[in-house]
Amino acid sequence: LQVFDATNTTRERRRWLAEFCDREDRDPPFRLFFVESVCDDPDIINANITEVKVNSPDYKGYMTEEKAKEDFMKRIENYQLQ
Repeated sequence: LQVFDATNTTRERRRWLAEFCDREDRDPPFRLFFVESVCDDPDIINANITEVKVNSPDYKGYMTEEKAKEDFMKRIENYQLQ
């Protein structure tokens, strides 16, 4: 079992994963499936960013909580465009 996180949301990245798993030299062969969870509730998104994301290694110690929230919201927007 291999879990790929939210950075694999683009079609190009998912295509790469599918091609990687479909290689014929796999023994045993890989089986691929995607599970996607989508949240569009602004209150839940804000709570998640505040409680989890601003304290992640990506942000903690590198920027203020407000800047971290802004940055993560931009990341969400980028994923939505793809």
